[in-house]
Amino acid sequence: MFNSKLTKWFLAWVVMMLVVIIIFQPDTRPEKIDFVSFDTNEADELYFKNVRLFYYSTSEEGEGIFDVHRLSSLKSSDEALLPFAIYHSWRANEAFIRLDTTFTNKFSGGVLIKDSAGVSVTISSLPAPNNEAQYEFARIVYKALKENSTLGLRYREKDFWFKESSSRSIRQCLNDYFKLVGKL
Repeated sequence: MFNSKLTKWFLAWVVMMLVVIIIFQPDTRPEKIDFVSFDTNEADELYFKNVRLFYYSTSEEGEGIFDVHRLSSLKSSDEALLPFAIYHSWRANEAFIRLDTTFTNKFSGGVLIKDSAGVSVTISSLPAPNNEAQYEFARIVYKALKENSTLGLRYREKDFWFKESSSRSIRQCLNDYFKLVGKL
């Protein structure tokens, strides 16, 4: 079987290609979530519309320019949490993630992020009302929740920590948004 010259050369070539792949493979792939963009594609929109939209309440804002999707578990909860909403403009093929403005007007303190080990707590201030700042804030919160960190709010020098169910709802909303804009 290995007597043919062509077979030997082919096996040598395969081994060389494997060595090249192993040597020059990058350590990590850059994450698409770190780059701000709001563009959506048709496949992600269809997935969101056909699979995930069932879990959201939808309203129109901006004279019909935006469809605003709020996760029902976030909207109906009486607990303190981060009320994210997905603003989707199907005409411009863009989607934005925003904190509810009534929330940001009420809570001027920061959002607390405690790492999964419970050792360090970082305070992230609430974002400015522009789309880029809202995206960056959502990215920070999503990455923290992905690492099983605990979220909380600082209000009038008191700390309020979110329940696990609230954190799961926030993570699901952010996960749906980042899938909608093609980051996941």
